[in-house]
Amino acid sequence: MEFFLGLLIGVLLTSTVFFVVLTCRKRKVKRLSNLLRQTSENNFSLDLRDYQEGELSILADELHKITARLASQTEYLQADKERLADALADVSHQFKTPLTSMLMYADLLCDSDVLAEKAREFHLVMRSQLERLQWLTGSLLKLSRIDAGTAEFDNVLFSPLEALRDAADGLAVPEGVDFSISGNEEITISGDYNWTVEAFSNILKNAFEHTLEGQITATVSDNPLYVEVIIVDTGEGIAPEDLRNVFKRFYRTKNAKPDSVGIGLPLSRAIVENMNGRIEVQSTPGQGTEFHVKYYKNVR
Repeated sequence: MEFFLGLLIGVLLTSTVFFVVLTCRKRKVKRLSNLLRQTSENNFSLDLRDYQEGELSILADELHKITARLASQTEYLQADKERLADALADVSHQFKTPLTSMLMYADLLCDSDVLAEKAREFHLVMRSQLERLQWLTGSLLKLSRIDAGTAEFDNVLFSPLEALRDAADGLAVPEGVDFSISGNEEITISGDYNWTVEAFSNILKNAFEHTLEGQITATVSDNPLYVEVIIVDTGEGIAPEDLRNVFKRFYRTKNAKPDSVGIGLPLSRAIVENMNGRIEVQSTPGQGTEFHVKYYKNVR
């Protein structure tokens, strides 16, 4: 009799313990279920961690890690959407001005009373605006390819001095400016020649636009750490409040030219950084600006 009574008590105790454990597990599962439901509604501020021991606690901790990663990715995507919206607004603004100008001149050309001389003048203005749009479109496509990682960069040895010369050949040096390029012909860097010409061209263009008289020099030198290209002008210079923003896309400094869109220097920086390089700028208003382009060695 005592044996059966002890057995019955043991069964009851076991059942009670089992029931308590099962109830606790159900509560944990229900809590996790509710938290996951709220997480699925983009509420990533919830804490799923369980500091107790057991399989469900391990599962809760793993779920917490997953939701933390999802929260981080969601924040990144939101920031990316905001950047894209800002970029589209900037692009729309940049396209609006030349398009409006061309529409106006197109209407004027439709007037039968327009003299041939005026018609030629209107045609030249429209052509200039089309070239501006072509350059802007091409630059934006290049930037987007670099951002997306789809731009193809060669990895060959070439002379940055030669790249500087090619970059300058496509630009008009202002009449009152003494422009010179110097450096060691034997210095080479590893990367993409055409992209480098593009980068140098945008920096030189910026120097030419802001130096009406004086000097612009481009020099190439090297040291054990890097090859350096320095472009110095004696032009207007850049105000301190603008200096930190010159590489931001669509940023226009206070002394920017009317047709400036603020995309050339950001494109140059993107190109240089994709070739293990870095651009630094120093400037003093009224005295001039220096661009230092450094290509680091033995890292690629």
